[in-house]
Amino acid sequence: MRALRRHYCEMTAEGTDTRSAESDKGFLLQNDLIENVLPKIGKKEWQTLFSKSDSHYENQIWWCALLHPEAVDESINRDTWDINIGDGMPGFQGYPPENAVYSRFGGSDIVRPLVLSRSFHETFPQYFELDEEFRLYHNLAEDRNRGLLLSFDDSNQEIEVVRIKKQQICARLKYLRQFQAGTGLYLAFYLKSGRYSQIRLDDVPENDRKLVNIEKFENCFVRRTRRIFKCDNKEGFDTFSILLCKVILKPHVDSADT
Repeated sequence: MRALRRHYCEMTAEGTDTRSAESDKGFLLQNDLIENVLPKIGKKEWQTLFSKSDSHYENQIWWCALLHPEAVDESINRDTWDINIGDGMPGFQGYPPENAVYSRFGGSDIVRPLVLSRSFHETFPQYFELDEEFRLYHNLAEDRNRGLLLSFDDSNQEIEVVRIKKQQICARLKYLRQFQAGTGLYLAFYLKSGRYSQIRLDDVPENDRKLVNIEKFENCFVRRTRRIFKCDNKEGFDTFSILLCKVILKPHVDSADT
């Protein structure tokens, strides 16, 4: 146990978390995400649209989507994402072929991607790009060398609006909210986080093993689902927790966002 704790502290010294994950119940319950990260969605200057990380103790992925108003009720009442990474491309729906109908976003036209994952069957490197309407709405210039989408102020000074890296994409909240105000679309953020622990399942109270919570606020909807299981697929761990979250921002811009 001590060796494992020491390994974890050494691993996290480079900038993740300095706690002893294998013995910290809060880590297993993912309280740091629930209490500190989720409440900042829709409030911080920079918002994460995509992020992916994987370590010995945890794996985490963020994604996002744009929702028409009629898609919101169904979305907030289920754990699953409304659109997966790689989905949302134009295509045809229906069979036989003569009955197929063209769909701008490859399926439901009430859910659309804000970030598109472009892949080419390993013949060309995969990359991400922002929705064309968002880019044109703000007249953003693309600097591929630096991985930036740029706007410019009245004195022609550049403003970083979107930062695109291989494992993370972030955008300024102000520009997201302005786009929502113009289009009337809801903006959904999705989080899937898995964590491993050496805490025995018997030591986790029954009421902590399953959490389903839906909250409706003036400016957003929040859904959180957490489940804790006995770990039987990774040596050295006794339990595994999965946290599935959605935060759906309403298309409202207040005076601080304009």
